Amino acid sequence: MAISSITVRITGVLLTIGTTGVAALAVVHPDVAGLMMDIGNSGGGAVAKFAVAFPLLYHWMGAFRHTL
Repeated sequence: MAISSITVRITGVLLTIGTTGVAALAVVHPDVAGLMMDIGNSGGGAVAKFAVAFPLLYHWMGAFRHTL
């Protein structure tokens, strides 16, 4: 139970860092959506998508568990 709670906290921090990074990139790069599409369609796109989807899903499921 403690490892799950710690992992939820870590994924929350990672999501915050990722969101802040994309927001900072939006300040300096005019087409962030196009850049994200290029990354998603590149050879490492599956890894990039997993790096976003796993923390998001794990954190959401952890929050759901805490509400019960």
